[in-house]
Amino acid sequence: MNTVLQLPRGSEIFCAWAENCSGPGWTNRLVWVLIRDADGRFRIEGIQPEDQTPVMRALFNTSAAVSAEMLLAVRVMEQKKED
Repeated sequence: MNTVLQLPRGSEIFCAWAENCSGPGWTNRLVWVLIRDADGRFRIEGIQPEDQTPVMRALFNTSAAVSAEMLLAVRVMEQKKED
């Protein structure tokens, strides 16, 4: 279907990344979109597989792999609690 995100005036896409999501008995391949609204607030919307563009599908595995590794790297660098 390739649905286009509709953004209010003054909003912009700040970042997008792919993620393989799963739980007991389900899986999904979402493209998450971080949006900065005109008032400066951030929000996230997910794009379902059937709404992803051909380019999103082509880049999905690479983006998901980089996102997963970046998440692990950030967790490794968490500040240690001082005694």
